Amino acid sequence: MNANNFTLFVEGYLFNAVATNLMVGLSDTSATGARANDIGFFEGIRATFTNASAVSSFSTNLANNSAYKFAIQRSGTTVKFYLNGFQIWTTQTVPVVDYRYLVVNNGGSTFAVDKIALFNRTLTDVECQTLTT
Repeated sequence: MNANNFTLFVEGYLFNAVATNLMVGLSDTSATGARANDIGFFEGIRATFTNASAVSSFSTNLANNSAYKFAIQRSGTTVKFYLNGFQIWTTQTVPVVDYRYLVVNNGGSTFAVDKIALFNRTLTDVECQTLTT
């Protein structure tokens, strides 16, 4: 996978949220320490990324017992998070990390994945909006 340019798409349903585990994301497990480098939905089931163990998160958690489609769009160091057809959070700047592992429901998240796709290119804004609608 190209570490600089990718899009992760996920569709599923969140049952009674477990707030402390990675729901879906990419991680670099070669780094030392827990959550050294990752990007996904974590931290109270909200958009988040971690770089060198410093965590940054969107302020709003996802509601329980709801269906979701989301995409994480990365182009170079620019990252955008899309949820149900709309960009959430401001555009983020994240250093390039060699994400090596796709992590799904790490440690008991109650998110049931229906579809997942990892694109080896950055989808356009319109493609992300359409895909997550």
